[in-house]
Amino acid sequence: GLRIVERLHAKSRGSTELYLGDSWFSGIKAALVALEEGVEYFGPVKTSTAGFPKAEMEEIMKDAPSGSHIVFECEEHRLFAVAYRYSLRSKVLCFIGTWNAGSTIPGEPYIARFGDEYGNLQSRAIMRPDVISRYFKVSDKIDNHNKSRQSDLGLERLWLTKNCWFRLSTTFLGIVAVDTWHSIRHHAAGLAYTDMPIKKFAKCLVFDLWNKPWDTTRSRPLQLTCDYDVRPTVDEPRAMHSTSCTQVGQFSSNDLYWRDICVQHTISKTKRYESGRKRERIRRACTYCGNRVMCECTHPACMSKATKKNRNTITGVFVCDKESCIQKHRLDVYHNP
Repeated sequence: GLRIVERLHAKSRGSTELYLGDSWFSGIKAALVALEEGVEYFGPVKTSTAGFPKAEMEEIMKDAPSGSHIVFECEEHRLFAVAYRYSLRSKVLCFIGTWNAGSTIPGEPYIARFGDEYGNLQSRAIMRPDVISRYFKVSDKIDNHNKSRQSDLGLERLWLTKNCWFRLSTTFLGIVAVDTWHSIRHHAAGLAYTDMPIKKFAKCLVFDLWNKPWDTTRSRPLQLTCDYDVRPTVDEPRAMHSTSCTQVGQFSSNDLYWRDICVQHTISKTKRYESGRKRERIRRACTYCGNRVMCECTHPACMSKATKKNRNTITGVFVCDKESCIQKHRLDVYHNP
């Protein structure tokens, strides 16, 4: 790769639109489509090997030392492929890219860390092409996005359903919310209001979409306002903040979030029965007053909640029909969503 003069200047001639993909998307077809769209593409190849010389690359590199790489070029389709080995015990990594996706001259090295014979941590810089160095700087973005959506926000765990279409809609909604969160953190980087966690951001997003009218008279692209410059300092119980840092006081019947809790967390007679010959409904102690009742919260998250008591595991949240106990349960849901 170092002897090909055209590869040395690929980085300076590269398009401003460079798309980096993971192994799920990368292949010759993806690279050709990128060229048709007028953009550059680079990514690792694992399973999409149709027309790609992966076996030949691995055969050539099987005895190569760490830090070695070779470059294949296809002048007809304006594509290039890179095979790279960063460790003697590792597999050969194969990549495909469009002609000006990046340079194959040595870039930022990979820092390998290992223990010596005395258990001390040692490190060694291993050379790798510049285009691969730039790829690994941002290769974890998709995994971080999935973690924010699946683990941190976790709408699928809160909105339990057996309807596949509702499940897909929940996933798409989570993707849009996380995309918006990352966009604001990127375009308003450094402002104090942009480092809020994804769950709090989602609440603020719902509040603004529900309460603020859509501005149809705006004649220029949407701009970030000073609403994001200030962090809300008031965090009283039963208070909700919008992104404009306005505090909503005690919950009322008009409050969106509180109304949703009241609708979704209803108390009714349980449909579960004790095991045995007698067909009797399950009786459990009320979570708040201790009286034995047959009523429980019908929300799926509450019905699946498990609590240990005297070596036994109790499933569900049982609440009596007293208004005070019902209100306590709804407040617990609000404070611990």
